[in-house]
Amino acid sequence: MTETTFKTDALGFASKPWATFHIYDKEVEIRICEDTHPVGKNLLRGKDTKKWIVKSHFCAYAELENSHILSDTFLGYPTYRHADWVGVDTAHAFNEGQTGAQKLASALHQIEGIIESWRKATQSGVY
Repeated sequence: MTETTFKTDALGFASKPWATFHIYDKEVEIRICEDTHPVGKNLLRGKDTKKWIVKSHFCAYAELENSHILSDTFLGYPTYRHADWVGVDTAHAFNEGQTGAQKLASALHQIEGIIESWRKATQSGVY
């Protein structure tokens, strides 16, 4: 398997590159975040814990020209903004209990909505 370089690698995320998709004419980079947590209610985070669980979520990022001048409310509340990079993730309570496929679909749906809002503003020339 060959390593693929993602543009988002330069943004310094701890997450791992996973896949790219094209939504409309934009390349969307998907990254996966994995965290290990102790099972149960051990407040000492792992001390004497026998079982651990790996929780993961997806992040989707797109570079949208001039999106930095649009408000979060207009774009649909992205969870990440830096220059013209906009991102969303599935580390939310409403994504708990979802399968990986459902979380991926949620991330793609969220970023698609943001891209649609961005297109409405920039393609009409109203921004």
